[in-house]
Amino acid sequence: MPSFVCGYEGEKKLLLAFSGGADSTALLHALIPWAAQHGFALFAAHVEHGIRGQASLDDREHCRTECEKAGIPFFSASFPVPELARKTGQSLETAARQVRYDYFRERMEEERIPFLLTAHHADDQAETMLFRLARGTGPAGLAGISPIRAFGPGRYLVRPLLHSTKESLVAFCRERGLSYVQDETNAQDDAARNRIRNHVLPALSDLFPQASQRMSRTADLLRLDEEYLQDRTQLYLESRGDLLDEMRPGYVKGQIRLILDPHPALGARVLIRLLSEAFGGQTAEERHIRTVLSRLGQEDFTLELPDRIRFCAKGETFVMDRPTESPMQTRFDPVPLEEGSFLFAYGGARIRLSMDAGPNPPSFPPVDKGVQTIFTQLSLPAAILEKEQLEFRPRIPGDCLGQNGMHLPVKNIFTDAGLAPDVRKILPLLAVRDSRRILWVPLPEKNPSRVCDALRQSLPGTPPFFHCVIQFQFHTDRTDR
Repeated sequence: MPSFVCGYEGEKKLLLAFSGGADSTALLHALIPWAAQHGFALFAAHVEHGIRGQASLDDREHCRTECEKAGIPFFSASFPVPELARKTGQSLETAARQVRYDYFRERMEEERIPFLLTAHHADDQAETMLFRLARGTGPAGLAGISPIRAFGPGRYLVRPLLHSTKESLVAFCRERGLSYVQDETNAQDDAARNRIRNHVLPALSDLFPQASQRMSRTADLLRLDEEYLQDRTQLYLESRGDLLDEMRPGYVKGQIRLILDPHPALGARVLIRLLSEAFGGQTAEERHIRTVLSRLGQEDFTLELPDRIRFCAKGETFVMDRPTESPMQTRFDPVPLEEGSFLFAYGGARIRLSMDAGPNPPSFPPVDKGVQTIFTQLSLPAAILEKEQLEFRPRIPGDCLGQNGMHLPVKNIFTDAGLAPDVRKILPLLAVRDSRRILWVPLPEKNPSRVCDALRQSLPGTPPFFHCVIQFQFHTDRTDR
């Protein structure tokens, strides 16, 4: 247990996130004597996500029974996570995590509990590190799961098992005759993390015994280094305040030297700190920071970062803001899937959308010289239109495509396809009307077709067909790309 918790002088209360699995069961029975010894009151909370039917309800009752036998106050709540995921476009995992932690916060506020404890262990830490390493990250990302972090004003999230393996926790339960539940969905390969957990980590452990524990220790070392570098970043910003002209919520103006003068490792953290303080949260990934640093001081440029943040460098000055108006941020209204041709023109870009129920896909005239074109098409069995009301619309943050049993963020699909940011904003997606269900993500012909699993099962289908053709054009001399 972190020393901060042991020596805490406020309300001595702990809330355990109790799923009933081997991990949280081991933590529950380890906490009971520890809490008594250190004068803490222990509570447990369980969230039923409505994903696994009766099995999920049985797990909740198991948790209730275990807490009653141990004399631990027990809280529980149920949420329709599949329905929430459909409405928001989130994956099941993301939606479940959100409702779970929101509920825990509510209980902590009502019961005045300062600490939430979860049973994340060394294998979870290794899984997180591998996942982030594969996607690209810096030392802070590779530091993985923090053993303790803020969880709201005066509240903290604590993970005391990060150096214990899954195997050791299961052994703890068996040695003491403790019963626990097993979530069968963890064995499914329907998410990237599950594949890492079920295939990559076992193979890695075969090659390097105790790999998870060693990676957990590496995460501790990286976290220490990151804490030191963050302290150095703060000291640097305080000493070079003359290079920061203005900073307020949603706006930063300064001299380029503020970012370029220090070592690149420090310069990157200066940029990240400015973004975080002015715009809140983690607003840029490692690749965005790398792009800014590579161009800064070499040329004048304007670059769009996530969350509509604009980075402008001109001469010796840089500005970061979030403009309220931008010609390429105009959004066209959803277009119902019906016969006809539509033309949209925004900020130098044009979208031609043609839909035809004839025997052959419609064709477009050749484009002018100096115009870059994205051309793609999809032929749908007309019977689909009898089942769903479909429309073309721009991407909405959080949109996901169900493909190969996984929920793939449309944002990542666009990025992997190499689409420019201005193209991603208004390239039409085929969706079920008034929902977050994405059926088709149109991409340049050099990329593989991106259709959802449900739609793929009906392709190529049988005549008659309904043809959808998209031609996206923009001039190649645009200066903001």
